[in-house]
Amino acid sequence: MKYNFSGIENLPEFVGEYIKSVVKRVGNTRRVRREVFQELVDHFNDALGKCTDGKEKENLARELIEGFGDVKLLGVLIKRGKKRCRPWWKKAMARCMQGVVGVIVLFVLYTLWFVSGEPKITVNYREKLNQLSRPTVPEELNAWNNYKNAIALYVEPKGETEDLVHKKLYDFNSLSDKEKQAIQNWIEANETAWKEFVAGSKKTFCWFGLAKSKESDAIIDVILPPLHKLRFIAKMGIWRAKIARSNGDLEAALDSSLSVIRVGKHLQRKNSTLIEQLVGISINSHGSGEMLIIASSDKLNPAQIIKAQEELEMAYSEGYPLADLTFESYAFLDIVQYCFTDGGPGGGHLIPAKVNSIFSKGGVRSVVPFGGLFHAGRKETVIMGKKYYAKATDLAKLSPYELHEEGIKDWADYVEGLDSSRFAFVKIITPSFRTMSKLTYQSRALHEATVTVLALRRWRLERGGYPENLQELLESGYIKSLPSDPYSDGPLKYEKRGDDFILYSIGADFVDDGGQESNWGKDGGDKVFWPVTPKKD
Repeated sequence: MKYNFSGIENLPEFVGEYIKSVVKRVGNTRRVRREVFQELVDHFNDALGKCTDGKEKENLARELIEGFGDVKLLGVLIKRGKKRCRPWWKKAMARCMQGVVGVIVLFVLYTLWFVSGEPKITVNYREKLNQLSRPTVPEELNAWNNYKNAIALYVEPKGETEDLVHKKLYDFNSLSDKEKQAIQNWIEANETAWKEFVAGSKKTFCWFGLAKSKESDAIIDVILPPLHKLRFIAKMGIWRAKIARSNGDLEAALDSSLSVIRVGKHLQRKNSTLIEQLVGISINSHGSGEMLIIASSDKLNPAQIIKAQEELEMAYSEGYPLADLTFESYAFLDIVQYCFTDGGPGGGHLIPAKVNSIFSKGGVRSVVPFGGLFHAGRKETVIMGKKYYAKATDLAKLSPYELHEEGIKDWADYVEGLDSSRFAFVKIITPSFRTMSKLTYQSRALHEATVTVLALRRWRLERGGYPENLQELLESGYIKSLPSDPYSDGPLKYEKRGDDFILYSIGADFVDDGGQESNWGKDGGDKVFWPVTPKKD
């Protein structure tokens, strides 16, 4: 440390070292240290300037040093004195800088704590769901054993046959001979798969365990069976019904359609995933749609219709199942325990690395972690998630018409704080289930419409003509209840028209257009169940 000030050369060497030691302990800025250095040099020069004898000068210098006291203590005292003499604005600036540095240090420490957390898995929700889904009946009553065999035996269509399989045709006879043969070959190759499919459809119970993946025991990683193959086998059942109908075997056509519907119902089981429920709805729609086409034949007799109607009602004897969100609510709790620490402030905090790992599988990487430092703790997150699922479960019981009347556009709007940045995790992991609910109600309407059409066709065969209204059908015991319209506060619209009738829902525009055919009235018009119109590509 060099200070180019005059006077130190006139002082004894040990005095110069003392001064330097004091200045070192003053700290502060370079300018302040220079001031202290100069003040001490001047003090000693003034005190020793009158001494002419070297010995006398040395003794006086030692007395002065002894009077100043300990070097460390003197340095501290001088430092405090300098601080007290600072202007107010310098003091304020110093305090601000200290505050900023403190905040930065705390933020760094918090960030290190935040990113270093590890989850603590305490509940196996996958196994818990498996236990909920399995009824207390013997394994041989489980339809899934047959469906598993059917999937394993299923032979997929190849080439042009694959495109042909997905055609929506009213009549098998509208195909060319080459196309007919291709369909026949595909059906023959799957005869054993179809037998297993039918055998499973006749059982009351159906369940399968959620298989653990190699990655983890988390629900998000569970392995679902290839349900799409079950859906293809169901389509094959519809083709079997079309062929039987073209050959005049209406009873076989009805049996094939009913088998398909029963399988669809099995997938709409309690505690099932939304994927299962959607596949079940799709399969059910294929079966019900084909039954309506079969019902349009004048060759059906009352006995065949009674049998078909009874079996169709039996398939949903406990009522048509609405959207079940049990699996999704458990999945939410499971993902929380994989993405949050357990314990500490707020019950645990979000773990960015775990969120990235899980959400990257769904294509939403890094959405939460950027704001994760300010996200609600585990306890608040769980409370908000449970609140959402409780509300969503209640809303799933409401028809599209009831939701419309309540003015409910987005289910998420009915959960306090869901759109807040503090609950970004909840918002991402708990989507709106309104579409699922809508599809369920539409499927229920199709089922009830099919039952009603069969009853109306039987009425005509037994009584000649159709009733004036559906109330007559109900009071005469032909149906157990009026078919409800999900888009109105009453039953499906029925009107006798000459020798025929029309049965329809007013559709998603909530306006009765008199039976003008449309796709559930999304863009106006109605959903017409009867009369049946041919479906073409």
